[in-house]
Amino acid sequence: MKTLISTILLTLLSCSASAQEDDNVYFCQGVAEAVSSIQYGRAYGLKDEANDAVKYIASLSAEAEYDLLPYIDAFIRSSSPLPSAWTEILFTHACVYSYVDDTEQVKRISRQLPFQCDVNEPDIDCFNGVLKRIRDNRVI
Repeated sequence: MKTLISTILLTLLSCSASAQEDDNVYFCQGVAEAVSSIQYGRAYGLKDEANDAVKYIASLSAEAEYDLLPYIDAFIRSSSPLPSAWTEILFTHACVYSYVDDTEQVKRISRQLPFQCDVNEPDIDCFNGVLKRIRDNRVI
């Protein structure tokens, strides 16, 4: 169960072994953009029924024959209080490294970012620095 959503997301990819890594990153970035849009839409009162990102996740769910939205919801809750742009960065990383459904890991990272980065300005270098400091302190 630990990596269920990552496994489902990866099974949606059907590509050769040499291109799979790049395709996985692009796929994760695309899903992360949808997650960010869902979070943003909800924060500003957009109903899920009117949110194209929710429809995209629903189509992925149909393809995977598994409802992904509860995992997306759990991820969004776990990444709170990060703004949607930071959630997108975190989801991309979590998807690529297979910890999307590890809510405790997502919470650990989400709690550190506001103390070490300007959450009003998404910064991948700052994000990577936080991950390095967490790893160095054996928190991950």
